[in-house]
Amino acid sequence: MREISSQAITDIVVVGGGVIGSSIAYHLTRAGARVRVFEQATPGVAPSASWASAGGVRQQGRDPREWLLTLEASRRWPALADELGMPTGFVQGGHLHVVESEADLDALRERVAREQAAGMNVRMVDTPAIRDLAPALSESALAGAYTPDDGQANPPMTTRAFAAAAQRHGAVYSTRTRVVSLQRERGRITGVTTDTGTFSAEQTVLAAGAWTSRLAASVGLGLPIQVRGPQMLLTTPAPAMLAPTVTASGR
Repeated sequence: MREISSQAITDIVVVGGGVIGSSIAYHLTRAGARVRVFEQATPGVAPSASWASAGGVRQQGRDPREWLLTLEASRRWPALADELGMPTGFVQGGHLHVVESEADLDALRERVAREQAAGMNVRMVDTPAIRDLAPALSESALAGAYTPDDGQANPPMTTRAFAAAAQRHGAVYSTRTRVVSLQRERGRITGVTTDTGTFSAEQTVLAAGAWTSRLAASVGLGLPIQVRGPQMLLTTPAPAMLAPTVTASGR
């Protein structure tokens, strides 16, 4: 990778070329901005959440502050592959969340009522309906919440689709380039320092996933982001057992 000049012309630097950073780059370049994306690996390749994520596309169970964005995303997902010109692996198989205790059931009913009031297509389902939706589940579920409009996408495929579309609109990707710190002058972020040089921009977007807090700390900013390491089970190919994405309270 060549040394990057700090005088190169750009409007916005995006740190992180995963599914979030590449989506941001796509929408910014489509709006006419000059964007450069720094990615320490290759978009959609390990190590990153955009490679290992389960890829759930869901409305229910979100923070209320995400509701408007969630509803808009749900509307756009079915046609996103056509918009980007590449597959995303999106399958609209629904999302089923089940509970196994009366306490969790009461909380779920209250949550579903709030989500319905916000305009989400979510409904309570009883045990027989759960058997119809997901016959492979155990019989311990008392009830559940089901959103037929939800589904699952393939994170690496979606990341590559956004990255390719962003580049078609003019985004410049610097891959295998690690951002080591942010640059700060007179109280504002003015760019980044990478392992190959410095780069200035009018605005900087941090979309570095697990590395975001560390980069923010390089200029004295504390962000309430915690790194978590959930488990993933990888098996040899097997017949599909569940049509909807399934989650459960307490598990």
